[in-house]
Amino acid sequence: MTEYERESLEILKNIQRTVNDIYNMNIERKIDKLDKDIQYNKSLLDEITKTLNEVKDNVENII
Repeated sequence: MTEYERESLEILKNIQRTVNDIYNMNIERKIDKLDKDIQYNKSLLDEITKTLNEVKDNVENII
């Protein structure tokens, strides 16, 4: 293998590492966003559950 080929191969390896790093960072960002979405949805569900329980109690009190 010539010096030029070795250098070219090393450059390609560095490019591949960089692409992999970027890909992994994007996946981590997506996971973080999904986690935030899940937390938000959980809080909404908690609020809905609380409201439904209040409605149930009010209906039971009326009956």
